[in-house]
Amino acid sequence: MITDFKEIDFGNSNGYRLEFKIIFDEGMRRYIQDYYKKENLVYILTFASQESFYPEIYEEMNTVLKSFSLK
Repeated sequence: MITDFKEIDFGNSNGYRLEFKIIFDEGMRRYIQDYYKKENLVYILTFASQESFYPEIYEEMNTVLKSFSLK
């Protein structure tokens, strides 16, 4: 299930962020994927977490994803 999709701007990199959830036999997982395009390449950063841990690690994970930049 897609929970959010938006355009993002992290300084020198523009792209898109897709947030979604997938239910597995062992429980639900949440994902964030950031997509960045440079010339003919697309870079996809992916974060995955069990639903129960997501809130406590979101801020740190988001800081790491925001630190990514294309040169």
